[in-house]
Amino acid sequence: MELATLAQPTVLLAGIVTLLVATVAKFAGGYLGARLGRLGHSESLAIGAGLNARGVVEIVIATAGLQLGILTTATYTIIVLLAVATSVMAPPFLRHATLKIPKTTAETDREREFAGT
Repeated sequence: MELATLAQPTVLLAGIVTLLVATVAKFAGGYLGARLGRLGHSESLAIGAGLNARGVVEIVIATAGLQLGILTTATYTIIVLLAVATSVMAPPFLRHATLKIPKTTAETDREREFAGT
């Protein structure tokens, strides 16, 4: 990964556009799929937020692409940053999305057991 490639305006712009499009597309797909599955708005937001994180699989595939010469260093850097950014943004989005979801009795019991009370 070469962070210096992000100093090039075209690479930086490509990274920002890729992050925005990938985030919106994956979130929208998760949200709409959950709504089609008859989940409520809050649950659908949580599904969209949770599915948006990418992480290890994307980095492994990008590494293979770089080693095979399919990806440039700049493209690889963008993909790794996309994976890191979406993985970091997922927990706060999930926390916010699940605030309005009522807890079930089973979940309350599980939390008490985990807390040791």
